[in-house]
Amino acid sequence: MWENNKLGNLCLVGDGAHASIERVESGILYLSSKNFKKGIIDLSDVDYISPFNYSKHFKETKAVTKPTHNDLLLGIIGSLGSPYLVKPEDVIGISSSVAIIRPKQLLDSRFLFYYLTSSFVQNYIEAIKSGAAQGFVSLEMLKSIPVRLPPLSLQRQIATVLGRYDALLENYQAQVAALEGLAQELYREWFVRGRCPGAAAGPNGEFPTGWQVTTVESVVKRLKFGKTFKPDEVDSEGKVIVVDQSVSGFLGYHDKEPDHLASIETPIITFGDHSCKMTLMAQPFSLAENVIPFIASNKFTPAYYLYEAIKSLIETQEYKRHWTDLLSKQIIIPPLIEQNNFAKSVKPFFSKCENIRNQMGLLRATRDALLPRLLSGQLLPAPIVPTA
Repeated sequence: MWENNKLGNLCLVGDGAHASIERVESGILYLSSKNFKKGIIDLSDVDYISPFNYSKHFKETKAVTKPTHNDLLLGIIGSLGSPYLVKPEDVIGISSSVAIIRPKQLLDSRFLFYYLTSSFVQNYIEAIKSGAAQGFVSLEMLKSIPVRLPPLSLQRQIATVLGRYDALLENYQAQVAALEGLAQELYREWFVRGRCPGAAAGPNGEFPTGWQVTTVESVVKRLKFGKTFKPDEVDSEGKVIVVDQSVSGFLGYHDKEPDHLASIETPIITFGDHSCKMTLMAQPFSLAENVIPFIASNKFTPAYYLYEAIKSLIETQEYKRHWTDLLSKQIIIPPLIEQNNFAKSVKPFFSKCENIRNQMGLLRATRDALLPRLLSGQLLPAPIVPTA
């Protein structure tokens, strides 16, 4: 039997450090509300704190302040985004702009994760935070969230069904990352290590004959933005992808005309102006704020070569600045025949990535259609049969 309850009765609710903690270059991950985006945790602009300060500010106490396995983390200032389910291996510090939700025995953490991503909860949160300064959601507001709770065994079945979709999505994402890694490694082999087929080394170990060094600005052409979309203007049911700052994870979809008509033959590069993350779009798309679309300024420079060259530049120099600063950086331009040979070699990798992303889109749509039906009791999952 399903019961109606409140989140505050089913969970312990707390938040992160109410102190100014010194940031360091590397150390313990320190999350704030800026890292919680729709569908993903965005680590493109993340802070770190020292192990000493982590031990000082995040201790095991009766108060819920230290994230532990199976806790739910949720940004509570601005656009709340999606929750994060803490893994056993995670060591995370959080600011006071992040809530910790710790389920009690009657509530399964994975079920709660999916429940908090549902449109019902998201709409409820938007309603209660309207009018609050900066869209702030207090811990008491979180505790007031209604929960329609099935028996624990059914919670686990529902979470298992939805979890299978997410496991497939993670597998697909790993395949995309592997294919993109192959393309990047081939670029390094040919144009960084100097083992490009047919290219003879120049005198005294210099670049091969015909290779040039120029600036990024001289080889790229920025495209017009078109309309940019905010999180509340997109959902999971549209047909046109909206690319956001995280780039590796898209903001969502909409049904209006796309801003840019990319294809596998004429791909367009997108660049997160603050995250400095890039992707190569091979299907029509629109943009969220602060994302720059560009192509090669010279139509004879293949997009596949330009993408890998700039991506390598960003990664090797640990580049974390603004687009205008990137334009002054130097880039290698080999003869066109060698660029084309490279583009032909890596194009199959990107074609495969595009096919996988299309499959991921269908999988997400199926999962998102199932989620409200499962969470409302309109659809019951098949019982889980234990395996030997």
